[in-house]
Amino acid sequence: PLLQLGLLQDLAWSSTATAGRVGRRFNTSTMRRWARALAYTSCIAVPMGMLIFLLDLNLGKLEAQKAAWFSSAGFIFLTVPISLWAIWGHLAHYRQPLVQRYVVRILWMVPLYSVGSWLSLRFHDFALFFGAVR
Repeated sequence: PLLQLGLLQDLAWSSTATAGRVGRRFNTSTMRRWARALAYTSCIAVPMGMLIFLLDLNLGKLEAQKAAWFSSAGFIFLTVPISLWAIWGHLAHYRQPLVQRYVVRILWMVPLYSVGSWLSLRFHDFALFFGAVR
């Protein structure tokens, strides 16, 4: 799929001269292709996550630990698509790269921290590893 979307061919940087120095940035078409790949990935990952969530909910008894995990999963299913939609919007309309690269970095904190915290809550033995990834 990466070759179909042209992502690997468009990773060539384009040079721009700003304030007497040479800067590097992605093309707008490259950002749109990355945004499209992100949208396709999230459209596949969110329904699969919800299916796993519902299967696990039906298979086990609802303990206090699992209740906390399921309630946090509900918030993840709300926050991750919203933040990915905002990231996609910035990448699809990549007009101010000096500002938008920082905005996209900040927006990536929401899914990374929420999923990392969710996994740490569920898998206590690996919480240190999930914390290191965050």
